[in-house]
Amino acid sequence: MFNLRILCCGTPGSGRDQYINQMINIANIKGKKVHYYHVFDYIVDKANEMGFKIHKLNVLDVFLTRPDRIRTFREAAINDVVKKMSNKQGAHIISTPYRFEWEGASLAGLTYKEIKKLNPDIFVVVIDDVARVKERLKQDAQWCEHKFTFGEIARWRREEINSIWDFAHSFRPPREVYILATEHNPQVFYDLIFERNKKKVYLSYPITGVTREIIKEEREFKQKISDHYVVFDPLTIHDWEIVSHWKKIKDGKEKLPDFFKCKIEYESGPVEYECNSKEIEFAIKDIRLQIVDRDYKLIDSSEYVIVYHLRKNISAGVVCEMVHAKGGGKMVYAMYHFEPSPFFEYHSDRIFKDEKKFTKFLQSIA
Repeated sequence: MFNLRILCCGTPGSGRDQYINQMINIANIKGKKVHYYHVFDYIVDKANEMGFKIHKLNVLDVFLTRPDRIRTFREAAINDVVKKMSNKQGAHIISTPYRFEWEGASLAGLTYKEIKKLNPDIFVVVIDDVARVKERLKQDAQWCEHKFTFGEIARWRREEINSIWDFAHSFRPPREVYILATEHNPQVFYDLIFERNKKKVYLSYPITGVTREIIKEEREFKQKISDHYVVFDPLTIHDWEIVSHWKKIKDGKEKLPDFFKCKIEYESGPVEYECNSKEIEFAIKDIRLQIVDRDYKLIDSSEYVIVYHLRKNISAGVVCEMVHAKGGGKMVYAMYHFEPSPFFEYHSDRIFKDEKKFTKFLQSIA
């Protein structure tokens, strides 16, 4: 019998529920049982039962002024979800933000006690680029009047990730926890739930200063090994592309424009954003730190680190990821066509110069 509880969090605007539904569509096609519990819907039902009308446009105002009332509704909702999960087999997806930012206040979407009651087997935090989150919030009736900056969105995302990470590690033994950018194919989410024997790997490769052709080859290699592994890809968050574009404009002009356009090349195609220069400047520190912290957490959630290094000049980021992986007891397998430095070699378990041999080896240990 298959019975798995997955607590899926992510800030409003992250695309969390759309991403969950994409995964559920895959599961339905493959005949898998998935039960989906959107916590807000259960809160609305419990409020109605108690004679109170709650909807998206008033729930956080009520939470701000009468937190006891919302906590009562939410506690009843969680109890209802737990009861329903106990009576069904399959994958149980519980969806809610962990935290809400509203009118200058930070409101908890779940408490530690409620998380313990839900007793998840897997924790997932769904995230997206700050630019794409901002666009979704603009189009959401609940959030459109709140002018969140890139910096505020980045900090909200950081709080969501760190809190859920800590909750997962408060269990003994620690529960599985994954950070999934919506740019990851929803098949990755499906595999984490239903392909339990599929090993999880972090794909490490140079990103800064590489050509589009190299990025294309890196993505093709990811597809090649995805049949055998759950692959975590760092280039599923594109915040730094906006920062890099801002820096180029700043370095090339005496006066920085208030707004500039930036095109991001997603796997599904390019999207152009209009960005506020001051917002980028104030968000840089948060974005820089999150890149490192998030990638290290992805490594911690993996069994192997697979290094795919096509250029000769060694990437500092790749080497740091190798060092972090070895410090965490992870195996590191690398492909590098050139003579490796002693440090690159020291932090690799095996190095291949031939891609066919590298791919064959990875298939043999999958």
